[in-house]
Amino acid sequence: YLFAAKLKKRKGCDLLLKAINLIKNKKFCSSTKFIIAGEGKMKSEIKNFIKNKKLKNVTVLPFQNQSKLKKLYQKSDIFIMPSIKEPWGLTVNEAMCAENAIICSDKVGSAADLVNNNYNGYIFKSNDEDDLSKKLLKIYNNKNKIKIFKANSKKIISKWDFKKCYNGLTKAIKLSTK
Repeated sequence: YLFAAKLKKRKGCDLLLKAINLIKNKKFCSSTKFIIAGEGKMKSEIKNFIKNKKLKNVTVLPFQNQSKLKKLYQKSDIFIMPSIKEPWGLTVNEAMCAENAIICSDKVGSAADLVNNNYNGYIFKSNDEDDLSKKLLKIYNNKNKIKIFKANSKKIISKWDFKKCYNGLTKAIKLSTK
């Protein structure tokens, strides 16, 4: 599981940690690995939470440049974007290009276009650690679906390109000027 973003409140890393902490399943805790990659104002708070709650399956890495981040995506199976507010969330696109299943909040702009529940991942209710923990467990308990979700992410994102983006923006501008 991978979280990669600035470590600030809006990005929801603290929410992710609270969701992980809610899961008391020993098998889950011993057989999953969460990577948090990023820098920001909340870094010490995040590290303290991990230490105080003894979340041994969570590792914090510093900011990763694009080449290092690409490798993290490739090593991961599931990308998590728990943002409380996110206009788009380009890291969802990047993670899907690396064939990651996706778990993101309903306040991530790209969720409506890129994430299909039970097809390439799950969307959870924003700012709801209980719902997020249920989605984490749901994907964990259906390991056979992870490969399918990963392949489906690649299928979805392979249909997105600059031309499609340009045509969509042009269409939106025309509709907004009527």
